[in-house]
Order: sequence, then structure tokens, then C-alpha cells
Amino acid sequence: MRLEIEIPDSTSERVQKKLKTFLKRLEAEPELIEGVEIQQMSDEELRAFFTPERLAEIEMAEEQVRQGHFYTEEEAEQYMAVRRAEWREKNDR
Repeated sequence: MRLEIEIPDSTSERVQKKLKTFLKRLEAEPELIEGVEIQQMSDEELRAFFTPERLAEIEMAEEQVRQGHFYTEEEAEQYMAVRRAEWREKNDR
């Protein structure tokens, strides 16, 4: 079976390379897709969620991680504990 995908011309080269790598892996091991959770969203919902601004934020965050700017597991847990407490205080009343 042959499967083709179309991506916008504006897709960055980095994303194109990632897609090619992903598709090559799937070609060799199609069962890998079983581990990918795919939420069924309409095209309209996807466009509303993945705005150009949001995609830019994601790419910027990815670049920061590549440069070594990220939270340790402990720092992330501490951050989330504070956020959970704030949320509970605001919403559990």
C-alpha cells in the first residue's frame, strides 16, 4: 500500500526532515503507530489550536531545549506543585 501526505510549502526544513524520518521509521515498523495517540480533531479545530503564533512558540521552546535550557525533573515537579496549589485555591472554593 502506498500512502502519501501533503504538507504546506511553508513547513520549515527542520519539520520536513522530522516528518521524513518519522515516515521512514513507520515504513520499517508500521506497528509503531500503535503507540501514537491521535486525537480526532477537525481541520478547523487543528487550525484554531495550531496557530502560526503557537507553532512559533513550540519551535522556540524546542530550540531552547536543544541549547540546554530546560527544567530538571525536580524543578518541573516543584513548578507543577505550585501551579496545582494555585489552581486548587482558585477552583476548589
